[in-house]
Amino acid sequence: MMKLVGLVAASAAVMFGQHPVDAYNVVWDTPSKDASGSMPLGNGDVSLNVWTEPNGDILFYVGKSDAWSENGQLLKAGRIRMRLNPSPFVAGQPFRQTLNLRSSEVILQGGAPGSQGKVSIWVEAFNPVIRVDADLQKPTEIQVIYERWRDQTRVLEGLEAEGAYGMNGGAEPLRTLGDSIQMDVEDSVVWYHRNTKSPFAAMLKHQGLGEVLPGMTDPLQNRTFGALVRGEGLGRINPTTLRSKASVQKQAISILVHSAVTESTEQWLQELRNLAAQSSLGTMDERRAGHNKFWGDFWDRSYIRITGGPNAQAVTQAYVLQRYLNACAGRGAYPIKSNGSLFTVDTKTDELSFDADYRKGGGAYWFQNTRLVYWPMLASGDYDMMQPFFGMYREALPLALKRTKAYFNHDGAFFPETMYFWGVYANGDYGWAREGKPASFVQNANLRHHFTSNLELLTLGLEYAAYFPNDKTFVRSFLGPAADASLTFVDTHYERDS
Repeated sequence: MMKLVGLVAASAAVMFGQHPVDAYNVVWDTPSKDASGSMPLGNGDVSLNVWTEPNGDILFYVGKSDAWSENGQLLKAGRIRMRLNPSPFVAGQPFRQTLNLRSSEVILQGGAPGSQGKVSIWVEAFNPVIRVDADLQKPTEIQVIYERWRDQTRVLEGLEAEGAYGMNGGAEPLRTLGDSIQMDVEDSVVWYHRNTKSPFAAMLKHQGLGEVLPGMTDPLQNRTFGALVRGEGLGRINPTTLRSKASVQKQAISILVHSAVTESTEQWLQELRNLAAQSSLGTMDERRAGHNKFWGDFWDRSYIRITGGPNAQAVTQAYVLQRYLNACAGRGAYPIKSNGSLFTVDTKTDELSFDADYRKGGGAYWFQNTRLVYWPMLASGDYDMMQPFFGMYREALPLALKRTKAYFNHDGAFFPETMYFWGVYANGDYGWAREGKPASFVQNANLRHHFTSNLELLTLGLEYAAYFPNDKTFVRSFLGPAADASLTFVDTHYERDS
């Protein structure tokens, strides 16, 4: 018979210097062939997929919750390779890679006696900074390499273009822009992706909302995202590579990740420099202590631990890891995407291959899938992670009010079942052939009259308010206005029966 483990078991674990969540760490004893064997990290906004290749190189993809491209796709911020010479992590030697849940870090340990090494990788809980700490028995040359796959403008084809969800209806090739490298930051590698175009205005016009454009702000145009890599004792040997100036046994590396809409590249770079300066304040011990406290509080505030049957450990670990994934991606500027969250990686099949930017279903949010991530957060007490979800609909409400007036000539508001984060339909759902059709006509028959998600959104908001009654700002800024607008829509859009 299964039962919930209570404080007795937890206290027993603590007596032996362990936290109960330690039992659910993921441990691998061999390197991975590619990114499909990666481990997830994150601070709620910045994410990593970390893996070690058989040659001993350590790699990770960097994600960011607001790394939106010029096509409305949520892209990776970049990819980093860390090369050690000699490397203690080469296949065939003792090897251990641990996803330490209690402190949200990946710990690598390996090498033969006398040549052992340890590398710890973590993302600061309260800052957009990735930390890599190496402790090696042998003096080692270290290289940190930014690997750029978006090196030029490229035409998206096939499923990649479909994944962009009909931005241009095939009128012209759908292009994704390349990343740029900044050369004038001493002893650092800096890269960025800047959106020099945007479909925002064209999408609003196509969907019969051109008149509201003067009061709208384009969230994609001039959005810039990227990172700065640096470390004491590291020098730049080419535009994408840092190398230790002398062989070392200890090395600390910092990677600052930033995304913002800025008037110029120079403004974005200045903001990045400011972040770099802020990340140097205080000691590393202080930053680590704050990080560990956040994760300690997270694991202690809510848990389910099952014992009693052969599958109990697996079921509990599955629950723990899913909640952990949400925590790694759930405190950013935008909600967790149901099609990959922040953890997409290269995908290969017998016939097709995609880079880590690809996600089936494109850049739009699907309410029916996204809601499934957020309902459990009520019971687990993860209220902080629910804010981006409600925030997206709060920001989209002004457009929703104007759309209802434009489409139906009455008050109230509705949110589409599938929508981009700023509130419009994906054009592929809305429909490209508009001749003879009113602006209110949606081509996708599954979505044409699908407004029930608005009522579930309110229900989720009411449950949140009941669980967390002290959050009066939530009621004033979102729940009240959204309820008024959604219920007014239902009340005026449909005829009353008897």
